[in-house]
Amino acid sequence: MKRKLLLFFVLIIGVLFIGNAQIVQKGAKAPDFRLYALDGTINSLDTYKNKVVVIKMWFTTCAPCLHEIPKVNKLLEKYKNRNDIVFIAPAPNSKKTLKKFKR
Repeated sequence: MKRKLLLFFVLIIGVLFIGNAQIVQKGAKAPDFRLYALDGTINSLDTYKNKVVVIKMWFTTCAPCLHEIPKVNKLLEKYKNRNDIVFIAPAPNSKKTLKKFKR
């Protein structure tokens, strides 16, 4: 189960780069961002238009982050048939580190 979610994280999501962090008020539009996936795709805020986006920040050497993966897997499994919900899990690790971790 851990591998399934990690594969989802690494192949689909990749690394999140945000130019300037911003505080977003409830109900306000989120600032634009780009997600760089290991497969070379780039997603932005428009990619997730009209969807509920669940964001799980993590990195490969964060023990609490890794401990939470099974819980996130359960949520992912519960909502896997919902096209209006997207789970993304960006990690600030290098592409090389994420590829090693995926194994």
